[in-house]
Amino acid sequence: MCVLDEITHEEIREDFLQSMMVEFMGFLSTTAIPFNCDDELMPRNRPAEGESVRVVIASTLSKYVGRIIRCIWRLFPSHPDFEGLDINKQTDVPDWWKRVRPGFEKTIDDFHRHMDSTYTFGAYAVRPLFLKNRYNPRAGQPIAEPIADFVNAPTTDMKTKKKYSYGLLPDKHEF
Repeated sequence: MCVLDEITHEEIREDFLQSMMVEFMGFLSTTAIPFNCDDELMPRNRPAEGESVRVVIASTLSKYVGRIIRCIWRLFPSHPDFEGLDINKQTDVPDWWKRVRPGFEKTIDDFHRHMDSTYTFGAYAVRPLFLKNRYNPRAGQPIAEPIADFVNAPTTDMKTKKKYSYGLLPDKHEF
């Protein structure tokens, strides 16, 4: 049985739907939700000691909230928040969702930015451009190993004879 099936019209009357969803978004924006988690919000595939946990990113959580709003819309099509909207148009959503969605996504991004390195955000390992790093991760695994940083080694532009670090290279250069 779906939890949304337990919601009554009384619980979402007037602006209670908006309040309920904003409270739910407050929870989502301050909770690290693992990718492929169980009902207890724990990863189904428990990471080994020292491995990072992959969490769901802001755009995905925003899509989930949008789907929940659509499910509630199907259950309560006469709710005032959905008045004048066409459920068959994906772009038709309540005005309050249009207003709060950007801030919701930014809040999640800010929360994720302040999390420690025990979490990753869906980025899988890629080979670095600089072979000096000697980094060769297991295929399909999140980046979890430290990478030696050779990026800031100074380099000289052969034309101008100026020294640059890789982080400060001009757009056009010949080395």
